[in-house]
Amino acid sequence: MIELVFPVLGVVVFFGVVLPLTALLATLLLKLVARVTPWSELGQLRYLILTSASLLPLVWLISAALHQNEPGAVLVTLACPHNIHGCPESGSLSIALALMASLLVAPFVIKSRGVALPPRQALPALAQRVERLIATEAALASLAGKVWLTAAPHFAIASHGLLRRRVALGHDFAAALSDEALVAALAHEAEHLHAWDPLRSWLLEVALTVNPLGRKLLAPHAASWRVAREAACDRAAVARGADPLALAEAIVHAARPTPAGTLERRSVCRQTDPRNRPHAGRGPDSPGPLLDAAPLRTALVADLRTTNGKPFAVPGLGSSSLEVLKLRVGLLLALAERPAQAPVGRSLALAWHLPLAAALMLGAIALPHHTAPHVLDSLHLSVEHLVFDLLQ
Repeated sequence: MIELVFPVLGVVVFFGVVLPLTALLATLLLKLVARVTPWSELGQLRYLILTSASLLPLVWLISAALHQNEPGAVLVTLACPHNIHGCPESGSLSIALALMASLLVAPFVIKSRGVALPPRQALPALAQRVERLIATEAALASLAGKVWLTAAPHFAIASHGLLRRRVALGHDFAAALSDEALVAALAHEAEHLHAWDPLRSWLLEVALTVNPLGRKLLAPHAASWRVAREAACDRAAVARGADPLALAEAIVHAARPTPAGTLERRSVCRQTDPRNRPHAGRGPDSPGPLLDAAPLRTALVADLRTTNGKPFAVPGLGSSSLEVLKLRVGLLLALAERPAQAPVGRSLALAWHLPLAAALMLGAIALPHHTAPHVLDSLHLSVEHLVFDLLQ
């Protein structure tokens, strides 16, 4: 019976002590690296810390339970006598409890995937428009065959798919945008797909869900990572050739669609866009930026304070809050004031955090469970001594 107590208390200790401690350590580490790491490099490191705090211990627990059932891999440090065959029931119960814990958190993990993909519908006019834009815009080349059209009410645009990546585009949202704004919106989502952000966001939600203190301690850092990803996709879309003013229009419209505001924004864009002015350009005698950002900023942000339009059920393009929108619109306006540059291609170089994450995962799986440093044996022995003390 003592052997049956170990896996029960082991799982309790894991979820009640180990994971909360890793959340605390991750919080302290995130605050430390924020002081010494440049902002441009903090995004990937922040994500690695957030996910590793929960997923690496979880992988180790599952690996430990599996190793307990291996022939000749029974625990070697036991406080009470065991027969010659060891204690295979302990390993079996460990696996059973791990499966039970997985079933308990499964609903929350499934819910963390967000709003379900809306039903796909045949929209010939919109399909032809999207195909034409994809065929003519280099920034959208990667979206060929990956745009999911829907007429679901109050749906804007969003990236979906953990492995089969695609972009869901709402009819009403697309119909309200100019071609330039729609291209910019699709280019933004293309950057999310290129970086596997739907999968990465889901893994982050899983890490926050399984950790008892994940939501309380790590959720603010996860929100900061998401905001940074949206801003990074904005910059990348502009670098690929998307118009920053058009992207700003699409972002604001995705947050709160207002037909009147859309017309006002387009009017301001036509008046302030340097491409619509004669002799546009920057010369040595130019008094300053040709783009007056103040009217456009006012027109964009004013839409968020109106109640004329019902917000989309799924705010697209990362339109999460007024403060974040102001920040992103400001960054896009700053990009619009810079001299136009030739579009750049995507880099195929492997990000440094991917091999590091793979190494950590393999290390968690291969970490010895029954040899030095005897982590599992020490836990087993401590639990048995505790049970003996309680019974006596």
